[in-house]
Amino acid sequence: MATTKFYFTIDKRGKRMLLFSTILEIDKKLTKNDFINLVIEWNQKGHPESIISDIEWNGERNVRYEDENKCLEIQEYRNKNIIAVRFEKRESDGAVWDTDYIMNFSEMKMAVRLDRSYIEEALNVDTKFFTPFFISMLIDRGYITKDGNLEVLRTPLVIDEENLDLIVNVINGNAKYKLPVVIITKTFYDEDPVDTNKLAKELKGVAHVLVQKTNCTNRKLKELCNGNNEYYGAIGIYHPNPAIGHRRYLYRMSEGIDRILAEKVTRTVMQYSNSQMVGTLYTWFGVNNAILQDRLACKREENVEAEIGRRKALYELIALKSDLDQTKESMRKQALKEGKAEADRILDEFEGEMQKKDFEIERLTFELQKKNMK
Repeated sequence: MATTKFYFTIDKRGKRMLLFSTILEIDKKLTKNDFINLVIEWNQKGHPESIISDIEWNGERNVRYEDENKCLEIQEYRNKNIIAVRFEKRESDGAVWDTDYIMNFSEMKMAVRLDRSYIEEALNVDTKFFTPFFISMLIDRGYITKDGNLEVLRTPLVIDEENLDLIVNVINGNAKYKLPVVIITKTFYDEDPVDTNKLAKELKGVAHVLVQKTNCTNRKLKELCNGNNEYYGAIGIYHPNPAIGHRRYLYRMSEGIDRILAEKVTRTVMQYSNSQMVGTLYTWFGVNNAILQDRLACKREENVEAEIGRRKALYELIALKSDLDQTKESMRKQALKEGKAEADRILDEFEGEMQKKDFEIERLTFELQKKNMK
């Protein structure tokens, strides 16, 4: 496991320092379950101090595991087909290490990030960290796709006569890669100027490391590259961004110079990788913020729909009341009409009866008068 070491000066207010960042193109054979299982395997088989005990994954994609000073959290952002993972470890001095794996299954890209927060009292920090072993697991399982015609490896790629064109095309600018290319040449004594295996492990996932097999190819390289090639232990770093171009570090025979040279190369590559713009959805906070924003928007939509429903119900109630009022008024008028008709009928009948009685009285009076006359 490769150890990378940097020195940072931290102000008294405290801050978070990004130590490692890269985005990898992932093969479509990696499924969501594969990804989560691989993350759990990485934790369970990693450094003893980072293992969270008793993890039993039951298929949930929104879950959190905790164990004393560390936790592993998994969040699924369904709207964007993203699964975000954060492993957090808290040190006794209050500092916090965060390792994030953000997998976008729509774009099949994965962001790998490692950072550390520092407490206010930490002024000068000697930072040592391991390049995430998770990248080695991705490489070994064949989950990382090629960068152009180069495999993403954790070992150096040896360059000889047969594949010399790989170096030539990089130096001449005819080959473009998404990751920087580090070209390591043999010294005058045909030796490696640095520990190439160690350097390749440190730069896995952030750069391609190409190592010259023998300095016997120097003459041919010089001819094919118009003298622009590195040679005799020099190391060239060719960045994808043409504005940055490439950096060249010369080898000088001196005790310990190989370690210093390797640190220079590692620092330059890491600084370039960490300085690249990363979309918010390739960060833990970005994904979590997006999830919260979507939940808030969904809640607002639910509230709007509820308000629309409430207003609709209120309008229907008002309309129903109006209908009832109109029905009651209509019924009242109908009742009045029917009552008046009934009254008129009764009055008519009463008047008819009275007329009959008046006629009977008149008849009886007439008969009585007739009798009196006799």
